[in-house]
Amino acid sequence: METKQLISEKAANIIMAVGLSILIISINVAIFTSLFPYYHVKLAEKDIPIKQIITGLTVAPFGEELIFRFIPISLLKNTELFKENKWYIIAIIACIFGYMHGDFYHIYIQGVAGFAFGWVYVKNGMSYWSAVLAHFLYNFMIYIVIPIII
Repeated sequence: METKQLISEKAANIIMAVGLSILIISINVAIFTSLFPYYHVKLAEKDIPIKQIITGLTVAPFGEELIFRFIPISLLKNTELFKENKWYIIAIIACIFGYMHGDFYHIYIQGVAGFAFGWVYVKNGMSYWSAVLAHFLYNFMIYIVIPIII
């Protein structure tokens, strides 16, 4: 399944996944906050503790990509089940990833990002580092860039 790709193609996949996931998540947040007035979802917050930022930019990308992409997909990638149902399996893993971030609503928030990370992982030839980089960039946008903008 390994394919030779140019670094620019891999980078384009990563950037596209991060951008689309933030766009879709922004739409989800807008929908949730208007449908459920007592559910205060924010895309990003200011005044996040530095410890949380450091963890979100280091431990989360490495650890979560290992647990939610690398290990399960490595175990399944050579099976007939994975070959026939790859995107369904990626979606199920993404839902679990989202749910593990909080509650049911996080499936729609972090689950979208989790699907994007899974897409990058598969699209870039089962590349753990591509998924880690996408996850890092996503968290960087959420923790650093968007709070500066808002």
